[in-house]
Amino acid sequence: MNVLGVDELCRERTAFLGTVEPLGDDDFENGTTLCDGWAPRDVLAHLVGTADLANYMRHGLRVSAANAVAVTGGASSAVPS
Repeated sequence: MNVLGVDELCRERTAFLGTVEPLGDDDFENGTTLCDGWAPRDVLAHLVGTADLANYMRHGLRVSAANAVAVTGGASSAVPS
């Protein structure tokens, strides 16, 4: 059974990962994206953070505020290479 839109979402996320995986650290942290003011790191945090709807609810459904928390949380749990 397929939930409407899940296959498309998976394809989009896979394509995004193919875009960010080859980026160096500086491009990942500071590169430009189609989302004004968001680096690739911010977009990735947003994609991961959308799995936590409670985070968005805690921030009054303000995407930028919830995303900032996801980015900060992602930074503190990053595994050094």
